Amino acid sequence: MPKKKPPPKQVTTSEDAVILAIDANFDPVTRAPFEYREANVYPQIEKKGFTIVRRQGERARRSEVVPQARKSNVIYLTGVGHGFCNSYTGDNLDAIFTKGHFSVEECKGKIVHFLSCLTATGLGPNFVENGCRAYFGYSNNFTYPPILADIFFECDSEIDLGFADGLNADEVFQRVLARFQQHIDQLKSTGDSGDMHNAAILEVDLRLLRAPSISEEYGDKNARLIQE
Repeated sequence: MPKKKPPPKQVTTSEDAVILAIDANFDPVTRAPFEYREANVYPQIEKKGFTIVRRQGERARRSEVVPQARKSNVIYLTGVGHGFCNSYTGDNLDAIFTKGHFSVEECKGKIVHFLSCLTATGLGPNFVENGCRAYFGYSNNFTYPPILADIFFECDSEIDLGFADGLNADEVFQRVLARFQQHIDQLKSTGDSGDMHNAAILEVDLRLLRAPSISEEYGDKNARLIQE
């Protein structure tokens, strides 16, 4: 008997791939990056053909997020919120994801990036242990001077934009490094003596960034959003 032809490969396209945006905006610390992302990040991702489901503001709560996160066509979780070593929080510090207290479906097969303090310490590796393909986050407090906030948000946003452009996790990491370094160098060359203080803050944030390129506990360096 002739051999059966193998079934055609299932290719996920941006048209059926959903990105879940989980953004707090209840205080000045979260409102500024939320507004930046709404104006400069999500529109660019949508132009690539991705659907963005928003759970933001008062809807950035675990009860609202989980039904969406569990869906198999949700391939990317991102957002801004306050974070702790073992949890990512949303509206008024509602614990959305906590180490050891989420279902596998909430992260399995997905890529995750949170602009948040500390989550790369415990939550990120725990996500990867439960099937998350790649995790990007920070191992301590992400800080920014309000007067230069957009520069700091721009550097971090290269993570989301890089994945939307089809890069794999390592390529995204290299792109983020380049953008951080570009702004660090520019700050150091500002004026006669340079803005060494704010350049140093940006350097610290960069050192705190964790990703698969740093360690396998943050997932697969070859992970990308759209896979054949």
